[in-house]
Amino acid sequence: MNFKVLLAIISLTGLLWSFAQDTQDAQGQSPASQESADLANYLTAIRESMAKAEAAYAGSHFSVDQPLWRETLNYLDQALAAKPGDRQVLVFAIEIYEKLGWHSRSWYYGQLFLAAGYQVNARVLAPLTVAGNALGYAFYEQGEKAQALDYYQTVYQLDPENDQALLWLARIYSEVGAEDKALPLWELAASKDLEGAEYYLNLSQKSLEYNQAAVSAFEEGLALYKAGDLLKARESFSKAIEAAKEFTEAWAWLGRVNLELGSSPPAIQAWQQVLKLDPNYEGASYFLALSEEQGLWGIEASNNFQAGLKHYQEGRIKEAALAFEQAVEANSFFLDAIKWTARSYQELGNKDKALRFWQRAAELAPQDESVRYFLAELRQKPKPAPAPSPQVAAQAEPQVQREPQALAADNIMSYDEALEAYKAQDWAKAEAGFRGVLEHSPQHSGALIWLGRLYFDQKDYAKAIDIYQAALKLKPGNQDLEYFLRESKRLCSCD
Repeated sequence: MNFKVLLAIISLTGLLWSFAQDTQDAQGQSPASQESADLANYLTAIRESMAKAEAAYAGSHFSVDQPLWRETLNYLDQALAAKPGDRQVLVFAIEIYEKLGWHSRSWYYGQLFLAAGYQVNARVLAPLTVAGNALGYAFYEQGEKAQALDYYQTVYQLDPENDQALLWLARIYSEVGAEDKALPLWELAASKDLEGAEYYLNLSQKSLEYNQAAVSAFEEGLALYKAGDLLKARESFSKAIEAAKEFTEAWAWLGRVNLELGSSPPAIQAWQQVLKLDPNYEGASYFLALSEEQGLWGIEASNNFQAGLKHYQEGRIKEAALAFEQAVEANSFFLDAIKWTARSYQELGNKDKALRFWQRAAELAPQDESVRYFLAELRQKPKPAPAPSPQVAAQAEPQVQREPQALAADNIMSYDEALEAYKAQDWAKAEAGFRGVLEHSPQHSGALIWLGRLYFDQKDYAKAIDIYQAALKLKPGNQDLEYFLRESKRLCSCD
């Protein structure tokens, strides 16, 4: 080949290569650079599309069926196809699927994120723990406790401050009989004052004293009770007791279930056993009395009577009177219900009805002093009071006003102000007011009487007893005070 021709070919090749390089520089430096540019575009598209979807569907449930969310998922799929292990892409996947309630997908990409060794921050932790807790509960509901444990353990490892995972780990460990693992978790939960933790801590501690059969039967009973199957729950609690005769909580739940089923004799037996095992067991004395009342007067009468007491204590006297009357209709020999019906109608000013029920009470209990007192009070014709002379009226007027003024001067709430607070059901203000009056005037019988009534309404029967006893020292033989003192003692579960 001619040397000049060869030189021309070489020169042409160089020009072509130079042109190609210039073209490549114009379009991108390399395939890797192009890939990075594409990924950046996908991430921008995901971010913008997600913002639009959140704004468009704000206040509604997010769903893959919504067009803007489908568009967001499309961009996400493209980004995952382009670079599946990229940190930013995985973060978007975790977030988006959790926003859509697709817990399993969010959790899947979370595991890829963790496997890649990426550092977990708040943006990742929040959706990941929500997904893990949701999946753990779903498996628990299906009876798959081992799988549920896996999810809750992972969540708890990621976030030791996650109280939901803490409680469920403790609960499942207790349910599978791993009390050695459950106990420290319950102790931690109780130290954080989480709801129910103190109860289950106590149960976990006691479960170490009982055999696994007793604990399993008891947990089964709780689950059945929660599901509303009281008959099967009763069977499970009975099995727990058969396996551990001194299982106090099982006896208590057996008493509760029997009471709700209207089986008074076994309920009474169960609550008696609770008090035998633990005389200070909270509520046992009350439920024993309620069981005995139900057995004596019948379920319908007892339930209506308790409803009446609740209405009365909350200041709804009209509703209380109707409930008490329904209790009497269910059992016409229910003396306490009859007396409370009479009392309520008397407070409502319905003297005819009050008289009728006091008369019925007198038939059943002719020697009852309170019945005789109120009956005589209703039958007594009121005597017109003589008009006071101008001199007496003039002297009486400032005397009525003097005490509130003196109290106000000492910056103490007046008796009238305390009474108004009571009528407005501002219990704290009323209590402070009556106590302030008594500090200033210890012999103020009105403040004592209303303070006793306040404690009675609030079911603080122990304090009501103390106040009524103090009031009776000032007004010995007062039938109203004696009546409420007896009722406070009857309703109080204190010694």
